[in-house]
Amino acid sequence: MNNTTALKQAIMDFIEQEAEKVTPVFLEKRMAGLFNTNKKHVRKILQELMGEGELAYTYHFGNSYLEKSFNRPVRVSDHVVLKPANVSFEPGHGDVVIALDHGASFGTGEHPTTRLSIRGIEFLATTTSLCSKQKETLMLDIGTGSGVLALTALRFGISHALATDIDPCAKDEARKNAKLNNMDNRFEIYDGDLCVLKPPVDLVTANLRFPTLMNLAAGIDHLCGHEGCAVFSGVRENEFYEISETYARMGFVCHWKAFDQGWAGGAFIKKYSR
Repeated sequence: MNNTTALKQAIMDFIEQEAEKVTPVFLEKRMAGLFNTNKKHVRKILQELMGEGELAYTYHFGNSYLEKSFNRPVRVSDHVVLKPANVSFEPGHGDVVIALDHGASFGTGEHPTTRLSIRGIEFLATTTSLCSKQKETLMLDIGTGSGVLALTALRFGISHALATDIDPCAKDEARKNAKLNNMDNRFEIYDGDLCVLKPPVDLVTANLRFPTLMNLAAGIDHLCGHEGCAVFSGVRENEFYEISETYARMGFVCHWKAFDQGWAGGAFIKKYSR
């Protein structure tokens, strides 16, 4: 690996692993020190990465940051690739490709919790009989945003998905993304009260903040019935233990967990034992 390639890889790794947003000035100084080079050279490499579509500028409260670009196909797990609607991608064996029409809704892959949720769904799909197609299966995506989690589960083999969200724009975008992926006949926006839904739900996905996941625990327990699966994210690393303990008391066992930039996600399997 030559110096330029090593520097590019170090930049990408640093941006992906850093918990806080990274400014160009900070990155130039950090990489110049690590590689014993000048900031001008690092700036040139950053420009190359942006030209190659690997990095993009984002702006928050008047400050500019460098982040991994999602304006191209991006592999977010071993099997799942997210891509813009107007970009082609040739999938490899076993790839699950989700096209997204990027809008304002949460869930395009940029945020670690979306990636963690997708990896949790992949874990359940590839290590359990959840998506074996031996029976009709139902999943519920609470706070669906772009719809990406529901679409991922459907692509892996879940039969039907119900999606909820309090944001009308998110509901509209999720419907459009379902149609874009030719899954609108298996994807439904659910506007009713969750307590009206009858168990069993085979999979619940919820990429939500800590207080919401805690408040939903009893309802999710009821919906999963005697057995079911759940994927939770949206919580910080130091909050994950309490989430796991709360759901464990209801029979949900955490079989997979991962952390990304200070965020946590887990895949749970419930077995009736009471």
